[in-house]
Amino acid sequence: MSLWPPLSVAESWFDPNKKELNMSVRCKGKCFQIALSPDYFHESPEILKKYLRFTEVAEAGGDLDGLTIEDFQDWALEPFLPVLRDTEPAWEETHILTLHDYLNPETFHYSLSAVNDKLIPSLDNKATPASQLGVKLDDHGLHPCSLFRPRQIQICVDRPEDIYFETPKKVLADGKTVCFFKQWGAGERRGALRELESYKRIGKLLSTEVRTPHMHGVVQGDEDCRYLGLLLSWIDCQYMTLECALRADTPITLRRKWADQLTASLNHLHRAGVSWGDAKPANILVDASNDIWIIDFG
Repeated sequence: MSLWPPLSVAESWFDPNKKELNMSVRCKGKCFQIALSPDYFHESPEILKKYLRFTEVAEAGGDLDGLTIEDFQDWALEPFLPVLRDTEPAWEETHILTLHDYLNPETFHYSLSAVNDKLIPSLDNKATPASQLGVKLDDHGLHPCSLFRPRQIQICVDRPEDIYFETPKKVLADGKTVCFFKQWGAGERRGALRELESYKRIGKLLSTEVRTPHMHGVVQGDEDCRYLGLLLSWIDCQYMTLECALRADTPITLRRKWADQLTASLNHLHRAGVSWGDAKPANILVDASNDIWIIDFG
């Protein structure tokens, strides 16, 4: 049995100038904000040396002499194992979880320091303003999109225990339509506007040869001026992309099918004034019927 409870590093920020790492960790329906800085390790030179080595890994983009960002995160999270293991779940597994629950978790702020060459988690009781979610959009740019509030969006998971930490992707809008939730982060306004306009144009296309998800609506935050993301049609692909599906032994007939579907879709998109700015195999889904779908217009 693993000593680690199910968790996810929802976000991770590294400041190369200050050499500081901040992580947002999801565990048991709660959020743990963890801050690391060289200033916290000066009393333990060996730990400081190891920390600075890990910061070199982060600056190198995640792989240096066999060390990865995941190794850095595991090293930082290990002292928090008792905290994470002993925390009480935020809800029962039978709780019907909505986007509101996920986006507004009980949050704890910690720092990691070193005392006598031992890593020590420290709870920061100072009130820290919650980071703003989503982006600000002008109302006219949203017409004629359907708007949904986070409480109207139920999160779908394959296993009940996954509700505690899994990033929402498969959701149920208004209790009837299964969608993919494409979240917008703070500072992504430009990409959100481009993506919104692209899907509005895609929605006007009548051709069945355009193999892209369609927009079901936009999720509006509790602050009316902020918008959290898109609701797109759900593609049953088990998160399989063309990057993963295309292998040396892939039959030529299947390769031709994918090439024909991609060409036809792009021709229709271009005629509608939609450009696929991030064209790569990782942005093509392959569904259960071996059909492809183009994604990511942000």
